[in-house]
Amino acid sequence: IEAARGLGLSYVRMMRLIVLPQAIAAVVPPLGNLVIAMTKNTSVAAGVTVPELLYQTQVINARTFATYPVFFTSAALYLLLTLPLGAAVSHLVEPPTADAVDAAPHRRPERRMQLGKLFEARYWEGFTEWAIWQFIITGLQVTLIMAIVAIVASLIFGTLFALARISTNPLLRYPATGFIELIRGLPVL
Repeated sequence: IEAARGLGLSYVRMMRLIVLPQAIAAVVPPLGNLVIAMTKNTSVAAGVTVPELLYQTQVINARTFATYPVFFTSAALYLLLTLPLGAAVSHLVEPPTADAVDAAPHRRPERRMQLGKLFEARYWEGFTEWAIWQFIITGLQVTLIMAIVAIVASLIFGTLFALARISTNPLLRYPATGFIELIRGLPVL
């Protein structure tokens, strides 16, 4: 920052060319982890009967007693939601280079995972009905909406509190600083 000031850069240009690129590079990994965590944490809403994916899975399990296929499908859908997010974050953080791919150690041959009874046909009987899949699709839609709303709201409120914290107005700065320090001090549940 001092070098930019010494070169005569304006405040806006200094922020755009020097500060923001460094800040964004430092913020992307933890922000990506929070996005993935928010997507997975929507299952907490099942405790208050919000019809998201896990709640719908529990309803289907109670109706059909097909525990393995129902929860396996739910887990697979959560995995399908979070794997692309993780891949996007890792691509934003450090895109792979040709040298890194060539230098990767050779992997052992993969072993087939044996899931035993899970793939026996009798466990999946009745799970192929369209009414059951409608419950799962509805739960998946609610999960996605909840995750997107939580992510957007947290970005908006986080930005507002960050701006208030760096404000020169003490009426904005002190309450924002107090709130941020209070939230930082709370243990994660």
